[in-house]
Amino acid sequence: MEYVPKHQFITKGIIMNKSKITTFLLTGVIALTLWAVSISEVYAAQPNMNEAIDRLEKAKNKLNNAKESLEAATPNKGGHRVNAMDKIDEALAIVEEAIDEVEDGIEYANNN
Repeated sequence: MEYVPKHQFITKGIIMNKSKITTFLLTGVIALTLWAVSISEVYAAQPNMNEAIDRLEKAKNKLNNAKESLEAATPNKGGHRVNAMDKIDEALAIVEEAIDEVEDGIEYANNN
């Protein structure tokens, strides 16, 4: 059996570092956020806007849950746990900006 340090996982024979996994997950959330914003621009006067806000709120909740889990973890991760929490804070700020943009789009569509 291959030795794998505690800070790495093996998934289908591929060794994955926790920071790579965190980066991958946060990239997905950011991509989802950017997708929601781009969709909102195309369908500004459509009911999909409220659905976009709902999905962004769910993403925000999932990010907060992930951060809570990291906060509860033991702090022996060589700084990677703290870095992941910082990245989550950045992602939360982006999601919040996306929500603001969608809400602004709804308001614009209602006034024009």
